Amino acid sequence: MEKTKKKRSTAVVILLFFIALLVLFYTINNIAAIYDKQKELASLHKLRDEKRLNVERLKRQLEAIVDDNYIEEFAQERLGLRRSSEILFYNNIYD
Repeated sequence: MEKTKKKRSTAVVILLFFIALLVLFYTINNIAAIYDKQKELASLHKLRDEKRLNVERLKRQLEAIVDDNYIEEFAQERLGLRRSSEILFYNNIYD
């Protein structure tokens, strides 16, 4: 009878040991997953901040485009347009 109790208590101890190992394994695995998610979250926060800066830059560009001075400068420099009151002089000496 006593041998049976000893065998049973040994089996219980071994079973508890393996359960503890499983819990330890899953805990370590979850800690590693949490660490990876924290790194991913930090990366996403950085990306979000970069996108916010880009949005602010684009808003400033859009505000500048709506400005009359910017439109006039763009029309003159890039499109070659002038006001109707302006007179253009061309120098054809080197042609």
